[in-house]
Amino acid sequence: MFGNLQKKVRFGLDEWRIYAKANNIANDLNSINAGKGYSRLSYIKALSWSVFIIAFAGFLSVIMPGVALGDGGTIPATVEIRALITLTRIADLNFGQVRSGETDGTVTVTPLNVRTFTGDVTLRAMTNFSRAEFIITGDPNATFTISPVLDFALHDKRGDPIFGETVLQVTNLLSYSTTVGAVTTVGQFNSNGIDSVFVGGTLLVPPGAKFGKYGGEVTLTFNY
Repeated sequence: MFGNLQKKVRFGLDEWRIYAKANNIANDLNSINAGKGYSRLSYIKALSWSVFIIAFAGFLSVIMPGVALGDGGTIPATVEIRALITLTRIADLNFGQVRSGETDGTVTVTPLNVRTFTGDVTLRAMTNFSRAEFIITGDPNATFTISPVLDFALHDKRGDPIFGETVLQVTNLLSYSTTVGAVTTVGQFNSNGIDSVFVGGTLLVPPGAKFGKYGGEVTLTFNY
């Protein structure tokens, strides 16, 4: 009555096939009439769901061609390893020879290597001073930050067993990038990955400061 019924639907990697023959359906209907197996209503519902699933799978294969059940996606992942910043110290920050007076004074060495003073101080040995100088290497043409501390201290190297050591404060540290060509906190490597950085600052000289040599260290941070 129905003839042979065959339907094939491809969905992803699975193939659904239903083969139904008229005599099988007739036998199932006879079993239902005889009170065996599923009820007529249950059988019709089960058959209806099978037809619906096949039809829905066929619909998906039409509107989403090439999409297979269980297909995955790819997520690109990248990383860039940057060259380490290397630092070579060429010269120290040196305020030269200074004589204190009866009131406060300051001595400034700029990143451009110019020395000036204010207040009651006297500059001696006019050529015996220097800005700090560093050669920095890193990624060509990359920029980097220069972060000096805000201030630090120079300590009397001799000390004093009675009154203790004398401390001189250094403030207003400034840096100059050769590649940028300006006083700045952001330097830049040239096409060869090199930049020269100069650092200056201001020394506070109190009245009657003890004579002698003073020294200290300041930390500068260079970072991409």
